[in-house]
Amino acid sequence: MGEKYDFCALLTKYNKGSRNGYDSFVSQLADRKIEDGILLKCLTSLQPCVTQLDKENHQALVSVLLRLNWCSKPPAVIEVYQSIIITLVSTHTDFLKPCLKMIISVFVPDLKKKDGKVAVNEEMTQSHSRAFIQAHTLLRAITQIVPMFKMGRKPTNTAPDSESS
Repeated sequence: MGEKYDFCALLTKYNKGSRNGYDSFVSQLADRKIEDGILLKCLTSLQPCVTQLDKENHQALVSVLLRLNWCSKPPAVIEVYQSIIITLVSTHTDFLKPCLKMIISVFVPDLKKKDGKVAVNEEMTQSHSRAFIQAHTLLRAITQIVPMFKMGRKPTNTAPDSESS
């Protein structure tokens, strides 16, 4: 694999002050027209280094990852992507909330309007069903790893009042 797809080598250079390859890698991932094969190479090279990503230095990369249209990709891409997200939230809980927001967004279909009406066809329905299953799979895996996380809400007292009779 060339250095272009060797994220660990790019990350090492990035940590030493050289941003060129790292920024190119992030830009390549951000390209909405990236070919599935190239995306798989990029994600596969990123996978072993996910534990080294932190919010301070790698927010842009993680943001690009979270914007990927991963549910419509081939199974190999989906598998690697899900593994990356699971590793990311298990090692860096700072990324849990944005990851959960991304997963939840999958449940809301992107309906296109044609002539003022929403046009839904069989292909869209099947595509959304597959995405729904993939999002559930990822959400289930995350809840097994990070079962309790305070999302900025105050806990509610659910214990019954203990009054004597």
